[in-house]
Amino acid sequence: MYFPQKQYLVFIAVVLLVFLATFFLGLKFDFGRDFFSSFVSKSENIKVDLYSCLNTANIENRYECLDKRLPNLFKKYGVGAVMASYEDYVSKVGETFTSHGDTQKMGEVLFELTGRDIHKAFSLCTVTAHNGCQHALLGEMGHETGKPLFEMTATILELCNENESDGARELCFHGLGHALLVERQGEIKLALADCDRFNMDASLMRACWSGVFMENNSNIMGGGGKYLKEDDPLFPCTMPELGEKYISICYIQVPIPFAKRFESFKICRTAPKQWIESCAMGVGLRLAAQRTGDQNWIIEKCRNGGDDLTVPCFRGALFYLGMEDNREVEERYCAKLTEAEKVSLKRC
Repeated sequence: MYFPQKQYLVFIAVVLLVFLATFFLGLKFDFGRDFFSSFVSKSENIKVDLYSCLNTANIENRYECLDKRLPNLFKKYGVGAVMASYEDYVSKVGETFTSHGDTQKMGEVLFELTGRDIHKAFSLCTVTAHNGCQHALLGEMGHETGKPLFEMTATILELCNENESDGARELCFHGLGHALLVERQGEIKLALADCDRFNMDASLMRACWSGVFMENNSNIMGGGGKYLKEDDPLFPCTMPELGEKYISICYIQVPIPFAKRFESFKICRTAPKQWIESCAMGVGLRLAAQRTGDQNWIIEKCRNGGDDLTVPCFRGALFYLGMEDNREVEERYCAKLTEAEKVSLKRC
């Protein structure tokens, strides 16, 4: 077909405009994706859909987007490929507390996609973002069976102990603590007693207790907030009826309000003398959870603890960073400390 030069250029321009309009509308409204996916690699296809959710500023919209996109992504590209793409994203932008919520959402979606098969869903999870995926699944178990979690001790022990590393196992039992408090409708003492029903090592038991206290403070899974006091930022650690064996873990998870975060060390110094360092460790742990990928920021904030509380803060942050058993992350952290700080920390 013959086109005069001017008409030919107009024709090309119209074709390009139609193509671009269809492309961007397809991304926005989820049509036309299969056509465009043929032009890019599998990993790039995943990134287009996944990253558009992760780059959403509003948290509720972010999780709503993941709810919508993840089922199709998992089915089309495989769970492993999607998880790998998410890990690549986190490695580039840095892990934050929101990352934990992302992986919890992945756990919820996997549970549905596997026909609510807890064993299969567990096997597909990774420990990325401090094991939010398995945390969500532990929360689903009670809903699915109608039984209290403490009546499923054998199954839960089997599931958590299938994790290969010590850190991953501790993270799993930490998630159990969250789920137990949700099940007990925020009653801390009942949830802690449920942790005690599990026949497990002391480190795993403490991980379960820490999940109970963290859920009370953060309400991540919807079971917290019942034992908080505006006029006592150390509560429930100051609760007289709280058992002695739980107090140290409580202070490590002490619920200092976000509004008072710049007073954290000052508040810790109001705790009973034997628990001040535990409280400072908790400050470091929360700093690391808030901006896991920004070690310079974590260290800078910990140094506000002065001669007495800086090192305990370092210790809490390093504990959190080391939970995923990534020695490279720990080494990078230690390399940023002074020689005197390394000696005092006794872990670098």
